[in-house]
Amino acid sequence: MELHQLSSLDPDAFKQLLEEDYFDLNGIYIIEVYNALMHGVLETPAQIARLAEVAVEVYTAQGREEETILYLELQARALLYGKDFHQAMQLINRIADMQHGMSEQTVVELAQDIISSMDTYGISIDQRPRIMSTIVSTLQRYGQQEEIAYLYLDAAELYSRHGASSAAYRCASDAEEIAVTLQSMQLMARCATTVMIIACEENNYEYGLKAGRQALSLYDMLEEEAPPLLLSNMGVAYMNLEDADLELASGYFEDALKATDLPDHQQISIRANLSICLRRCDQMLKAEEVLSSAEMTIKQDDENPEGTLELYLSGAKLAAARQDIPLLTRRLREASHGLDRILVDVLRLHHRRGIRERYITRIEGLLRELPSAGNASDALLPIVASRGNAMGDWLTILTWATRFREIRQENQRIVDQLDTALQSIRDIGAPHLFGLSEKWDDAWSQHNSAQVWDDLSQAGALINAQGGGRPLDLATTQHQSNLCLTRLTQGHCLMVMTYAGMSALLWYFVGDQYKRIEIPLQALSTWHKAQLNHAQFFIDRDTFQSALHDLIQTLSPLLDPVFKEIANAGCKSLRYIEDCYNDLPLMEFALRNAQLAGRMLEGEFQVRMVPAFVEPETPPEKPISSPVSIIDPRGDLRLAPYEADAFTKAAGLPSAALLHTDGEGNLGSLMGEYDTLIVSTHGHSLQFFTDAYFAHLGNPDQPHLIKVSSLQRAAPDLSLRLALLNTCYSGSRSPRNYQKSFRTSDSVAIPNLFLLNRQAVALAGAWKVFDIVSFSISYLVGEGLRLGFEPSAALARAIARMRVITRSTVETMLKDSLPHEAQEEALAKIKYAPEVGMFAAPYNSAGLAIHGLL
Repeated sequence: MELHQLSSLDPDAFKQLLEEDYFDLNGIYIIEVYNALMHGVLETPAQIARLAEVAVEVYTAQGREEETILYLELQARALLYGKDFHQAMQLINRIADMQHGMSEQTVVELAQDIISSMDTYGISIDQRPRIMSTIVSTLQRYGQQEEIAYLYLDAAELYSRHGASSAAYRCASDAEEIAVTLQSMQLMARCATTVMIIACEENNYEYGLKAGRQALSLYDMLEEEAPPLLLSNMGVAYMNLEDADLELASGYFEDALKATDLPDHQQISIRANLSICLRRCDQMLKAEEVLSSAEMTIKQDDENPEGTLELYLSGAKLAAARQDIPLLTRRLREASHGLDRILVDVLRLHHRRGIRERYITRIEGLLRELPSAGNASDALLPIVASRGNAMGDWLTILTWATRFREIRQENQRIVDQLDTALQSIRDIGAPHLFGLSEKWDDAWSQHNSAQVWDDLSQAGALINAQGGGRPLDLATTQHQSNLCLTRLTQGHCLMVMTYAGMSALLWYFVGDQYKRIEIPLQALSTWHKAQLNHAQFFIDRDTFQSALHDLIQTLSPLLDPVFKEIANAGCKSLRYIEDCYNDLPLMEFALRNAQLAGRMLEGEFQVRMVPAFVEPETPPEKPISSPVSIIDPRGDLRLAPYEADAFTKAAGLPSAALLHTDGEGNLGSLMGEYDTLIVSTHGHSLQFFTDAYFAHLGNPDQPHLIKVSSLQRAAPDLSLRLALLNTCYSGSRSPRNYQKSFRTSDSVAIPNLFLLNRQAVALAGAWKVFDIVSFSISYLVGEGLRLGFEPSAALARAIARMRVITRSTVETMLKDSLPHEAQEEALAKIKYAPEVGMFAAPYNSAGLAIHGLL
């Protein structure tokens, strides 16, 4: 038999050859067999792993430990090439457990090979710490303390770049402990350098300088040159202090550039920072020269995407200072793509948020330098970059998974692995993760529930190798911008608010043009405070309505012309891209415009709140037919139990199935195949939950079926197309978790979570709502569906009708839908309401919002 034929042997035939000592009897050395099989690893890793497993079985039974170790190594390498990291590590630890003379060398070599190729075991770099921590556990058997410390430091720097500072500092601390134990000044210096990096990433420049000075002192004692990036970080810290020392900072950058054999990717970072420093010193020409020099070193395979992005942002600042709008536009476009290049290799949603938080304010600040009107393509890309969020990322991942299932049904093993990983992530929370789970997402933590993201990374690598693409290939700024341009071409208006600077900027895009207006921050701040006070019962309804009136009076001179322009352009809808605040009562300003209000009555215009740049799936052609209602059996709202009846009677549908707020069971199972949900209970603002992961509709101290945690778990599989959330504060949002407040567009809002199935729309209110209003809207939405309007148009029509509905019409609705006793009570309450305009006050409709995808 020729050795090259071994890799195609049936495992049983190979086992027989080994048991019969075929190779020994024919003068074939075991290492020759090993090498022949190793050549087959690249082509058929699974087959080679099976053959190696057979050899291990035979040689173990024969007590031949050296041969056993050799084939355990081969099996491990084959599994690693097939991206089965976990099983490979079990074999490596088995080699270590044998405590043979060959064990340590074999294990250490395998560990080193794994570290050098760790990106092959997952689709993202945020899975690297998982690899590192596993290798650390193995290396600890052999006292490889220095190697372990450097792995800690590599992990610390990655965590720091992704905004995971708690994990970063812990890793650096563990490395420092080893350095002290070993009394290694070299390692201590590297530890101090890493601590400085973490501190500067957190904008804690004073602490960063303290660590940096310690590192410089240690390198001086070692009589070694300080690493150029340490010198550069010293410059970064000095130029960003409250009392910046730009001259000293510039000196550090110049010293860093004098280093011998300075790699191009390090030059980019150093020169980008030097350019910033020179610009702040008003040395514009020199700043541009330094920037141009750095730009010449950028390569296609960019090893330093963070440094390159800094270069583009610095270039944008210089262009803005020169009022060179074409160059500023180009630089902003480059920066948007640069941010994509950083995010492309990161999978964890909270890591991606941590990266975005470093840049969003700077991008928004540069957007202020653009003209107040211009071509849509000039502003859209950076605006989209500033509005990336976890919701959009998660929807993109779910869509990628769905498409892979559809095209690769024959590969059930990988599909099962993918589904298990996704369900585990839904169980811990996506797109919103509990703050402490985020803090404990540390590969060395025993409480790390978020490590399931590494399972998705591994599945993603397998799927990408099968041609299924990467999970977040379509989460790029360019793809999302193209989707926005498509919507503009279709006749929709897009609107976005940015906040960097002394005023907020409201951007609106119509056709191929954009315009923007300034919104006074003081007005928004006063209004935001009024909403918080009202939600906490610090002010009564009259005082709140007065605050709403003041806001409308302040903003109407600014916004009425905008909505007039939208009306004159014949836009099909206004789609507001959500941010972390969402304080503008846009529905009110649409209804103030007679033309838009009239079109809403005809179902031809709507205002939609859009939480992510994701396209909804095409809804089924069949009409809505299966409603379900959630009520509180102990509730004191008189009309709430009848809102679903009002909806179904108006829609011509059978009675809704009934669920109770305190019902038990899996939300996905309870909701089944229902396509419409009506929730009629009390409510509470999400603002006041310590972490929105634990938020729910209803009163905060009572159970409710609609919870953030259960929705995140179930919503992607629900068949819902319409959700009417008739509860107070159902549209409220929480822009934080237990650990931190968000600057990105990652606030949590319950109606948005219904959109995770990519076909639902939801109606929710930002503040308290009268139950007669909820009842009437439910009826009117049902009426719109019966008339043939699709769900979002039926919602818009219902809201517009509320402004003009007569008391007589409401009385008819009540008589049609209520039992006699409830009917009499409800009619008595509106007996003295005006015949025309009983719901015309902005309080009744300004807080309502239609939530849907782009």
